[in-house]
Amino acid sequence: MPGMDGTELCERIKSIRPDVKVYAISGHVDLYDDNKLEKFGFDGIIKKPVSMNALKETIESAVGISGIAKLG
Repeated sequence: MPGMDGTELCERIKSIRPDVKVYAISGHVDLYDDNKLEKFGFDGIIKKPVSMNALKETIESAVGISGIAKLG
């Protein structure tokens, strides 16, 4: 994203719509801890490469279809 990183995008989304679920997708999950993600407003992180099952569980969790998804 030219001119903006994911954390800034998340903060902007949450400032407009705090109810929207925002997940980071990264191949470098070791760079992020739960406190850092929460500080920026992320609801979770999905580890790359993304498996279809993890993506499905995360989406279901975000929209309240099933229990809490385990990310990564």
